[in-house]
Amino acid sequence: MNPRTAGAFDPSTGVDAIDRAMSMLGLSIERPPRGDQWGEFLSLIAYEYHHSDAARFENLFNASPIPTLEQDYSKTVELFDQLRASGIHDLEAYIGDDDERLRSLIGGIRNVAANSAAIQIIGLNPDRIEGPVDLVIVNDESRGSWIDQLETIWQGKTYSEYEFLGRTALGKPFDARRRMAVPVGPLGPDYRRVVVTIEDATRERDEQRRLEHLVEEKNEFLAAVSHEIRTPLTGVLGFTEILADNGASMSWPEMADVLASIANQAQEVSDLVEDLLIATRSESGDLAVTRESVDLVAEISDVLHYGGSHAQGVTFVAPEAATAIGDPGRIRQIVRNLLTNAERYGGPDVRITIERRPGWATVTVSDDGDGVADDRLASLFTSARMVSAATVSGSTGLGLSICRNLAGLMGGDLTYDRVDSSTRFLLSLRTED
Repeated sequence: MNPRTAGAFDPSTGVDAIDRAMSMLGLSIERPPRGDQWGEFLSLIAYEYHHSDAARFENLFNASPIPTLEQDYSKTVELFDQLRASGIHDLEAYIGDDDERLRSLIGGIRNVAANSAAIQIIGLNPDRIEGPVDLVIVNDESRGSWIDQLETIWQGKTYSEYEFLGRTALGKPFDARRRMAVPVGPLGPDYRRVVVTIEDATRERDEQRRLEHLVEEKNEFLAAVSHEIRTPLTGVLGFTEILADNGASMSWPEMADVLASIANQAQEVSDLVEDLLIATRSESGDLAVTRESVDLVAEISDVLHYGGSHAQGVTFVAPEAATAIGDPGRIRQIVRNLLTNAERYGGPDVRITIERRPGWATVTVSDDGDGVADDRLASLFTSARMVSAATVSGSTGLGLSICRNLAGLMGGDLTYDRVDSSTRFLLSLRTED
């Protein structure tokens, strides 16, 4: 343990004090103090040692970037003794909701010193630091911290910390962490020189809140995934049980219908797993796409043929042939997610059209629903988190931001517009011409 931090005698300081005392009295090793000089000599040593130690503490105190106060609680201790003598044994119950009692007890605390950081954040007058605590800073936000400080003294503790919403001298709120330390000497706690620090823990708390939000989002996302997977799996299990129990007596058309239903439900599970993998790679920055010539008509026809409920009743209007540069699997994912979005939030008239212009081919998924609310337009494509999409929409699909990301990786774009009564998402991809 460092003897300086433990409060023990510092030999170097003692030697310096002796040297200075001897120099002031004109003494040396060859000329030690005479009998009548010892009293003055020892007094000078004590003064020099104390002055050196105090100066070092003062330098550290003033240079600290953490707002630090030295406070005198001796009057508070006297008030507590009077309360105990009157039969009060529970300080917090005594204070209760009575702000006048709280202020009266806080009024016994005196500021002894404050460093420049404390002066700045609390707004103290540098010329009037010493004196009773200004009760103006006692408010609803800091009430809990003040009660905790009083409880620390009441219970005879020597340390406590408390987090609360603080305000700077200019009224700016910040996440504050108050620490309180009572020095202990040979006679016990010294409540005349209590050290109180007030740290700005805003960044730390913001990071903690961010992590807590992530955990909450992950939990909600897992719940959404469980629901999304359970629905098609329940269908697969139900249809396979039908085949197991009644397959021998079913006609081929009946069996074909059941098998088609199983295939549709299994495809939904496969699509969901693929979306999860893509979303994970997008978040980690490890998402890759290919760029090749893609038959848009064929890929969209596959989505409609093998899709689930979102592909039912969709009108597809396209030229006989339309090709673009992109990744066929990613194009299918984007179209499938746009159809799912239309099914859940759009109107019943869902259409897919393909249009060509020089250098570009555009796949438009439209519906006759109400469209996106005005207050969501600015952030429609900004949330890159799949979890956020699940939380907002109840869907575990890719989310519009990741769909736009996929389009960008293929050299294209995904945009939104509202024309008359039609909500439209437009996937634009480059062509070879």
